[in-house]
Amino acid sequence: MGFVTSFACCLLGVLVSSSFPGAKALSCPDGWLQNQGNCYGYFDTKLSWRDAETACHSYGHRAHLASILNVDETALIAKHISASQQEQSNVWIGLHYNGRWRWPDGSVYKFDEGYKSWYPTTPDDWAPYEHCVELLYFPETVYSFVKWNDRNCNQLNSYICKKKL
Repeated sequence: MGFVTSFACCLLGVLVSSSFPGAKALSCPDGWLQNQGNCYGYFDTKLSWRDAETACHSYGHRAHLASILNVDETALIAKHISASQQEQSNVWIGLHYNGRWRWPDGSVYKFDEGYKSWYPTTPDDWAPYEHCVELLYFPETVYSFVKWNDRNCNQLNSYICKKKL
């Protein structure tokens, strides 16, 4: 009897919650990749870093240019971009410099701690105001979209958003 009662309560909960207009299942927008409580959306449209961050925000207050926090997330994002990209280009991620390197959620990136995937000799601020970070595209190699490069934020790139569920 306990199993039947539990099952009936769960079924009733599902039916009741689906009848409320505001009740939604946690899911990603169409065309986005879902993994470990996050959604990843890749966009071929070329935008400046700031415009790309604004475009990500259009998917909700929990959506930003992607933060990449470990090697597994790097591999997941690189594979998603490679499968989705129509026009080859570098891709904006969320890391940017405003007195300190930060992710879009405001968390500080520390060079001496945590995950990093900088291309050798970067960040170098080679050109003026290279305060934003892109994933580098390397034609026909396994290294596409795994290495970071600092770039002028007005450069037009494709971009990848990350949204917490």
